[in-house]
Amino acid sequence: MFTKLEDALKNDKLDQIFALEKQGQLNLTKVIKAGTLYFKVQDDFHEGNGIYFSSKDESRFSILDKSKGTMYLAESPHTGLLEYFHDAKDEDGGFLDKSDLESGCMAEIEIIKDFRVLNVSQFSPHIDVPVGELMGDNPIYPLTQQLAQKLSKMFDGMEYVSRQNGERCLVLWSDNQGEEILLNKSVTHLVDYEHESVSARVMLQQKCGIQIT
Repeated sequence: MFTKLEDALKNDKLDQIFALEKQGQLNLTKVIKAGTLYFKVQDDFHEGNGIYFSSKDESRFSILDKSKGTMYLAESPHTGLLEYFHDAKDEDGGFLDKSDLESGCMAEIEIIKDFRVLNVSQFSPHIDVPVGELMGDNPIYPLTQQLAQKLSKMFDGMEYVSRQNGERCLVLWSDNQGEEILLNKSVTHLVDYEHESVSARVMLQQKCGIQIT
């Protein structure tokens, strides 16, 4: 099912692609500028800390050998909410208990130093693997983790599209908890969180299709 991605990982295709970019024939890299703000929903306040690179979790773009930790960020708060709570739509019919807003938190994280990420939408045609396949269900994880391990040696992370709403997200890799590139701006319980005068509750209802009971 995933033979094209397997082939790209086994042979020297990735090296060829990035050699072409180095020569200026391809443009696969995006620079995330200092001052850019990203969002992440987390399960608790965690003493006001929103920056955590996990080397234990098994996720789509976690590093196979655990040499670096992984953290996922969203470009907008409602995408962060949908990424975190999307199971509520499948398992609970689109309803979320108010207690989830009381325990869960929104972290706002600022980029403090320019860094390079791979643009997955630009990259996927060159390995002949559709973006939708890279964002597929769990069976592809062993391959996407191998890909992440290779890419983490060249990039700080990847920009990809959310499976839930098609908006942009980041996965970042770090072996030092992102000390040189990230600033923890704030961590706020969702029941109190607002962005541009819109509450988390309203975002969930209007942007995510999730109702609060």
